[in-house]
Amino acid sequence: MTDFSQKYSNSSLHLEFGNGLSLIHHLLADDIDLFVGHEILGLDTRHKIRFIPLFQDTEAWYVRDGHPLLGSYEAFAKASEFPLLRVTPDHSRHGDILNQQSLEKMSLIERSKQVIYSVYSLSASIDMLTRSDAVMPYTNRMISRFEDKGVRVLCLNEAQMGQVGIYTKAGELSDKTRSLIDLITTYSNKADFSALIFLS
Repeated sequence: MTDFSQKYSNSSLHLEFGNGLSLIHHLLADDIDLFVGHEILGLDTRHKIRFIPLFQDTEAWYVRDGHPLLGSYEAFAKASEFPLLRVTPDHSRHGDILNQQSLEKMSLIERSKQVIYSVYSLSASIDMLTRSDAVMPYTNRMISRFEDKGVRVLCLNEAQMGQVGIYTKAGELSDKTRSLIDLITTYSNKADFSALIFLS
């Protein structure tokens, strides 16, 4: 952001953190020019959106220090017996940008009998996680940063890999947007970048 601000010193910046589907809505409404997030599978093809891949990550399951499942050989199987803490989860109110199959999958999740805590802030999610027995799925890129906050990795969900990248609307990009994409792409190769973009 510093490099971009120096190059375009007369340009305003609007930074927003949130759920990917919500940000797609902002993108389609021209409220924002781009955002960085996980690739969203199942978007309705009528929406003309561009996705520029940056890197891959794996889902890790996090719990508080001293959680009953830590060290258990059955942690993966028993995790569903504990509350699920979802950080900036998808919501059906944004379902109009998804295809039918993805809508049905979202509906199944929302009808789940498991206790679910939906939190739209990472810092608030960490506070709740350290004060409960919840299990929080989140990117494995945050393991070292979470350790300082009393949060431990329960296990890696190797089946849940994701592609992180830049979303823009399809079509011609402004010089400023193209410049910002170039900066993000360059910095995405640096060690700390992938962790920084998840600090919402």
